[in-house]
Amino acid sequence: MSNANVERERQAFEQWIAHPPFDRDTARFPSDHSHYPWPNSYCDYEVQIAWEAWQEARKEREQK
Repeated sequence: MSNANVERERQAFEQWIAHPPFDRDTARFPSDHSHYPWPNSYCDYEVQIAWEAWQEARKEREQK
């Protein structure tokens, strides 16, 4: 998947998870590897797990 497609998927995911009933914060760690343990990952671990599940579900849909 191209970077542009990943960004579109991420935007759709963030819009979904940031609104009711979830209302989750979609802030991410900066991309600076020297100062942050998980660069570009979501600060809220539950959001990070949801994003990873979202990506896996997309892959499953593409394979069908």
